[in-house]
Amino acid sequence: MKGSEVFPIVFSILCCINVHAQSFGGHPGQSRWEHMGSDSIDLIYQPAVREKAVAIFSLINSIPPSLTSPHTVRRLPLVLQQRTIFSNGYVGMGPYRSEFQLTPLQNSFRLGSVPWYVQLALHEYRHVQQFDFFNRGVTRVVYKILGQEAGALLNSMAIPNWFWEGDAVWQETRLSTQGRGRLPYFFNEARAVLQSPHHYSYMKWRNGSLRDLVPDHYPFGYLLIGYGTERFGADLWSKTISDASRFKPLFYPFQQSFKRHAGISFKHFTEDALKFYRDSLAAGTDSLSAWAYRQKHYLSSAEYPAWINSNEIIYTKTSYRETPAFYKYELNTGKNTRIATRRISADNQFSYNNGRIVYTSYQADKRWSWNDYSRIVIHDLNSNNDRELTGRHKYFSPDINEAGTKVVAVHIDSSAKSQLHVLEVANGSLSAASSNPANFFFTYPKFYQSQLIISAVRDSTGRMGIIQWNFVSGEQKFLLPLSYQVIGFLSVQADTIVFSATSNRKESAFRIVPGGSLSELSTGSKTSRSVYQPSLHGGRVVVSAMSVVGNQLLIFPDSSFHAVSEKNFNQSRPDGLVTFGELQEAATPIERQNATENPAAQVYKKAAHLFNFHSLRPYILDPDYSLSLVSENVLNDFRTELTYLYNRNEGYHQVGFYSTYAGLFPWIRGGIDYTFHRSVLMNSSYAQWDEIQPRIGLSVPMDLSGRYHFKLLRTSVDYVYSRQILKGYYSDSVAGGFGYLNPAISWLSRTQQARQDIYPRFAQSMYMDYRAAINGRAIQQLLVTGSFYFPGAVLNHSTVLQAAYQSRSKGNYQYGNSFPFSRGYTAVNFQQMQKLGINYHFPLAYPDAGIAQVVYLLRVRANPFFDFTNARYDDGSTAVFKSAGAEIYFDTKWWNQEAVSFGIRYSRLLDPDPFGRTANQWEIIVPVNLFRR
Repeated sequence: MKGSEVFPIVFSILCCINVHAQSFGGHPGQSRWEHMGSDSIDLIYQPAVREKAVAIFSLINSIPPSLTSPHTVRRLPLVLQQRTIFSNGYVGMGPYRSEFQLTPLQNSFRLGSVPWYVQLALHEYRHVQQFDFFNRGVTRVVYKILGQEAGALLNSMAIPNWFWEGDAVWQETRLSTQGRGRLPYFFNEARAVLQSPHHYSYMKWRNGSLRDLVPDHYPFGYLLIGYGTERFGADLWSKTISDASRFKPLFYPFQQSFKRHAGISFKHFTEDALKFYRDSLAAGTDSLSAWAYRQKHYLSSAEYPAWINSNEIIYTKTSYRETPAFYKYELNTGKNTRIATRRISADNQFSYNNGRIVYTSYQADKRWSWNDYSRIVIHDLNSNNDRELTGRHKYFSPDINEAGTKVVAVHIDSSAKSQLHVLEVANGSLSAASSNPANFFFTYPKFYQSQLIISAVRDSTGRMGIIQWNFVSGEQKFLLPLSYQVIGFLSVQADTIVFSATSNRKESAFRIVPGGSLSELSTGSKTSRSVYQPSLHGGRVVVSAMSVVGNQLLIFPDSSFHAVSEKNFNQSRPDGLVTFGELQEAATPIERQNATENPAAQVYKKAAHLFNFHSLRPYILDPDYSLSLVSENVLNDFRTELTYLYNRNEGYHQVGFYSTYAGLFPWIRGGIDYTFHRSVLMNSSYAQWDEIQPRIGLSVPMDLSGRYHFKLLRTSVDYVYSRQILKGYYSDSVAGGFGYLNPAISWLSRTQQARQDIYPRFAQSMYMDYRAAINGRAIQQLLVTGSFYFPGAVLNHSTVLQAAYQSRSKGNYQYGNSFPFSRGYTAVNFQQMQKLGINYHFPLAYPDAGIAQVVYLLRVRANPFFDFTNARYDDGSTAVFKSAGAEIYFDTKWWNQEAVSFGIRYSRLLDPDPFGRTANQWEIIVPVNLFRR
């Protein structure tokens, strides 16, 4: 969801904004779909998740009318996705649709223990109500003229993103047993910042930082909404957004409408709100706080600590400067040693036992992007080698026994149901699977004695407990009964169990000893600091503790555990940072209400829903600038565009119609375009013509991502028939038509990227495009380009080498020119060109400052460069074009929301320009971020 506070003066900034596209062609065309409908939703799903579809359908139709929009909203197409390992959901406006990714998180502290689909429905459907309510005034006019994406963009410019998400979290908290507003984990970063001496500006809270810990807009929005509701009443926000969504007034509509209804300026309101929360929290006075406050910026986070021996601890380290890795910490020296880079993973969880690390790594499906997998990986510390235990499965939170012969992990099947699987390390075979008649969701299993496994479980009402499973006999029993306490991060030492659970607005470490007695870790902190992932060894416990510079490791004697009763442990509801009066109203949580819907399921006819024109979309890929009317069907496997394009190199205009069907292994695509006024240099004079080109082709996108690299391969071949209509001096020449084949291949491989990395440390991007006539005419062109990324002399610096080659046949026809010419020169389509370039990217500053709530500057970076192009004319003569210079880039956010990188380039031309440009050239750069994923 998007946010802003000021109407754009120049609407062309749309061209710089990344349109967040969803996965295209993610399912095989033969996939079977069903749907069930009401006035509120058209729910589309695969038969394997029919049970969850019925529950979601009933729940959404039970959600009360919007607190700000009592009328019926526009019917929402909602697609359920159950074949991905990721937990997410969204409501989009281009096209208008929603998708729920049904795989729950293992970490119950992050999103709660109520069923994941409940959380999704309450949160995401609130966005549907918001979209409906905000579609008024000038936004409605723009929506009607320019389409859904433009209307959504204006919504986001009028209403800040913290309101979108904070209001949705407020609804999920108000209507359910939990909601993130009742989870201490949700406020960890906000609590750490508020308790620290760092008093961030409103713009820094809004836009984040590349060097400091800044909570995102979800908790920030919830806290502002809660404070405003308590101080001014619940109708404050409905009045404010009613005016702001109409752009009343035109400039700074949200702040000004807030001031009109609240009676104080928005600036004073945010200052008062942040002061209120700071005053309600005790300042950090313990040793960790004192140390953290002396650090200038965010350092790193240490998570999932495990004892190697009495002197060494292994953990996962993440930071803004480096990619995730396993580290070893030596207690007696304080030394940290990097062990190995962690593979691409969905989370940072791992387990350790007797010299072996076990965790899951991400593996993409090669063709279908809504399918992906999590493979179990075993890393041996002695040999420093990895071994993959499983293939195309969805495994989570594995643990390995002391002997290294068995692994237990949570397995989630195609219907999003979970089991515990015990696997043989020798061959990866399944040796035992837990029964699950109560439909529990298993999290963080651990081996417990020789034949026992323990796991935290949550049931369909959101209660959690700890279950013991004998994987030989199959017997199951509870070690800790079900309650509404959130539980996770289990660890075992001999017959003692430690885990994390919510306790008095924070998460604490707890211990269960033989006989079932329960005790809680006392950290001695007055900051209500949460601690996670406890691990016992030799009379000591290590935990991962939240701080303003990242999670840090703390060690306590096990005598710090103090007995608590189960009665005091259990809570009917957890609570978060503060208690708001409106959320204490007595009401039956919506997930505990009886389902009232009995919907009729029908086969979803994909062919009847192919065309869905929704938006006008601008796009820049220099030298091409285009504007397209776009159609995408709800299942996102059929796309159509009506396009206007301008090519800056040759100055021509083009209109076209294109369609792509992505439900088969190769995409099938076709279209037709008409080009006006092509103009190229031939024999010292210009030839001009119009051109019509129908085309049809195949494309195969392949995602080979996994292990340590993201890898994308795309191959394609098109047949194009081109007919030219000559003009001007050459108009008496024979105009003709010819067909040509256009095979192309692109390849991108990159390593993981740290937050402060400008580019990945290692990456390759290559592209080849070949065009050859097939009717006997010798009209050919080959273009090959490549960029190669390497580390710089300093961490987060990047060295980028570029190479390109283009060769075309001589004659009276030339294909379009996309050669990356030396910077600063006028691009000319020579008969042959070779280019080499070198770049060195490095950061100059991290200002973390903004101007007038419009633009926020995260980073300034530089790139000195040198380009060399060797060119050959049609007559055989050659020329060299060298340039050197520097680029300054500004990584910004506009209207506190949209990430836009732009720059200024100075080029010194070291050779004459064919069109007489002077030696000193200045240009504005709008770069395309190749590695955004």
